[in-house]
Amino acid sequence: MGTFYTRGFILQRQNFRESDRLVSLYSRELGKIILIARGALKITSKLAGSIEPFILADFMVARGKLFDTITSVESDDTFRLLHQDPEKVFLMSFCCQLVAKTAPEHQPDSAIFDLVCGTAKIICRTKNFPPKKIFIRWQFAWKYLAALGYKPELKRCVSCRRTDFSGKIYFSLQKGGLICVNCAEKTSPKKPISVNALKTIRFIFSEPTAVLLRLKADNIPNREIDQLTFAYLNYRLEVNWQWDNFFL
Repeated sequence: MGTFYTRGFILQRQNFRESDRLVSLYSRELGKIILIARGALKITSKLAGSIEPFILADFMVARGKLFDTITSVESDDTFRLLHQDPEKVFLMSFCCQLVAKTAPEHQPDSAIFDLVCGTAKIICRTKNFPPKKIFIRWQFAWKYLAALGYKPELKRCVSCRRTDFSGKIYFSLQKGGLICVNCAEKTSPKKPISVNALKTIRFIFSEPTAVLLRLKADNIPNREIDQLTFAYLNYRLEVNWQWDNFFL
């Protein structure tokens, strides 16, 4: 039985059998992997405190037939402060659930690893958190979709390639981008998108999170962007999440 080492971010964990836990983590070198922590539910377990969600750690793993087994963990305190704020835990849980449930296993992507760790760092450091959490959620969702190959076209019509939009603008879920009013008649499924929503999503891709968090929320259509974000997530990733399943 061989062993290997990897550094990974713990996305989630779940009880397994009587005393074990399954741990889902994302590693830069290995992508999403699921490991078993044997005996982690026992009071005497040395692993229990080291396999909490949102922990970045170095793992030594023994290869197994059904699951590879965690034999030791060396975690750091980079993101432990995140656990002290329920609002931050809720937001990071959304990000981690999204990756845990939809990322392909054993397909490493450094962009996803950096997005998860970078988002955790931003959430830990952000003050006056509740009014701005929605911006972090949007940026994570859209950049995650982009990392999976679903970056939207936000400058021209995906059908006729025109850039001069007049009248209503639509977003094609199937084609992954803007649709002009003329092409919209032949395109489905689609959702209307306002100018302010379009500007905000463009800003999400062009600016770092620190700049995004300085946006004033007065003219930003929160509900519209949330609904479009989840509609595109649901369509591309074949899930069935709604914007109000998580938080406002």
